[in-house]
This record gives sequence, C-alpha cells and structure tokens, in this order.
Amino acid sequence: MKTLNHTDQIEALNTKLSIVQALRKLDWFLDGDEKFTDIYRAYQNIVFEKISGVSQQIIDAIKDFDYQRVADKMLALQSSNKDEMKALQSPNGVEKYYYVEFKRSLNAGLNLLMEGTKAQAITLENNIEIEEIKLIVENLKTMEKAKQFIENHLDAPNEIDYCVEDVKEKIEKQIKRFLVGVKALIDNHNFFEAVKKIDSITLVRILLGKYYEKEIFYQIEALKYSVDKYAEMDISQYTLNPPTDIFARFEQVNDTNPVYNEALSTIREKILTKFREELDKAKSKQPPESNNIHIRRFESAVKYLPEAMRSALEVELKYCKDDIVLRIRDDEKKNYKMHLVVEMLK
Repeated sequence: MKTLNHTDQIEALNTKLSIVQALRKLDWFLDGDEKFTDIYRAYQNIVFEKISGVSQQIIDAIKDFDYQRVADKMLALQSSNKDEMKALQSPNGVEKYYYVEFKRSLNAGLNLLMEGTKAQAITLENNIEIEEIKLIVENLKTMEKAKQFIENHLDAPNEIDYCVEDVKEKIEKQIKRFLVGVKALIDNHNFFEAVKKIDSITLVRILLGKYYEKEIFYQIEALKYSVDKYAEMDISQYTLNPPTDIFARFEQVNDTNPVYNEALSTIREKILTKFREELDKAKSKQPPESNNIHIRRFESAVKYLPEAMRSALEVELKYCKDDIVLRIRDDEKKNYKMHLVVEMLK
C-alpha cells in the first residue's frame, strides 16, 4: 500500500482498503501494536486527500469556465489506467460524494454561462458594440467546448445547442434592426453615415463567424453593394457596371425581406434622377443641339437599364429631343428674322 500511495493509483488503493477492511475482523488475534484497523484508517485518509486534490483541480477549472482544462485533467485521470476516474465515479463512499459535487458544479457553472450569454444578446444596443459581440462569441465557443469535451458529465448537453441557436436568433434580430437604420440613411441620401454603419456591421459579421445567418449576410452585402456601386456612379460607367445586374440580384430575393425591396427602390430613384439630370443638361445646352454630348451619354447608358425603366426614360428622351428641335426651330426663325432685318437695313 505504501508503493501505491506514491504512485497515486486511487482505485488500486481502494481495492487494498477493501481487503484490509475485511481483515479487521482478525485484529483480536494480533498481539502487536499495529492492527488492521489502524492501517485501514491511515490509508483511508490518504485516499480521501488524493480524491479531494483531484476534484479541487477540476472545480477550479470549472469556476474559470476552462472546459479545455477540465477535459485535459479528465484525460490525465484516464491515462493512469483510469484508476482515479473510476474512483470519482465509484458508487460508494467519499468517491461518490466528490463526483456528485464535481458534476453539480460543472452543470451549475455551465448554466450560469448560458443564461449570462442570452442576457448579453438581449441587451445589445442598436449600435452593436464590437466588444460585446466579441464576448458573446467567446462564450458560445466555450459552451461548445464544454459539450465537445465533457458531454458525458452534463445533465442536459442538448441545452447547449438550444442556447447557441437562441443567442444567434437574438443577435439576428438586433442586426436586422440595425440594418433598418442603415436603410433610413440611404433613403435620406446620407451615404457617408450609411457606409460607416455598413462597415461596422460587416466587422460584426466577421466576428460572428459561423454564428451569423446567411440571410443577414445577404442583406449586408446587398446594401453595401448598392451604396458603394450605384449611389454616386456616373451613367457613363454603366457599360462596365450595368444596373441590370444589381436589379436582377435584388429581384431574386426582394420577396423574402422588405429590406431588399426598399434598397432596390432607393437605387431606382437615384438612377432615374441621374438620367433626368442628363436630360436637363441636354435641354439647357446652348446653342440647342439635338444630338449633343448629354443626349449621347443618355442613349449610351439607358440600354443597360431594366426594360421598364428604359422604356419610361426613352419616352422622356423623346420629349426632350422634341423640345430641343422646337427650340432649334425657334432659334432658326429668330435668326431668319434677324437676317431679314439686316438685309432691309442695307
């Protein structure tokens, strides 16, 4: 037993103690000072101390939510012929007590982590602070480590999956609310602030990693795409960046969420405004010219628009050209009259 004491083989010590306990009945035959009862009590205290030390290390790791360390200690226990692990799970004596305490602390600590993380997700503000997201993601990873390494010791391991999904849904709601604010900025043509907020939410999406929903990703990318590419793009660039592409992309998903439809409306209005401004410049050019640079820019770019927009703008183009022709004729009449006056004065 002295040898086993130095090797920390708790299960083997327990086995020897069981033998010594049976031999205690022979104490009355022994004449010496040391009886089997004395040996039993001495090594029972040693077993108690060894189990206490093993359990305390695991409890300390649980308090730190360090489930990797808990798992490492469990693996270390199992590597010693699984003696200590068997002792902790033994149905009798102090071993059972320590295992029950270990399991209770493990589940209580994990429940505390899950409830705290859900509370953090609920209290996220509209600005969605980066540090808060980092902390939530770290907690989610810690939960999954707990399930990965010590699932057999959890009362309800599936609760981890439920908690992760619940937190993801809460974050998704907050991000969607945030995107509504971005949409309002786009509606008000405040693209500078919109881009800053989109950059912020893009960073959040990167931090969330696998914990973000693809639908949110598509919303972010769609809004960013529309702001960056079409808010201030000159119509001369439509040859290389045809608006038909972005309209087709939005129209495939605009029924799934109003954000897509609203962003599409914003882009449509901005593009229509640009073409109408081009027509205004064409009409104001002096002297009037039916095929001036603005008309050519208009005609070159309009063919890259969706059919409905193109048709409507081509009608406006016709009216513009007709107006220019009338102005040219008026100018010609004025010039002709002026010519007659000059001739009469000769």
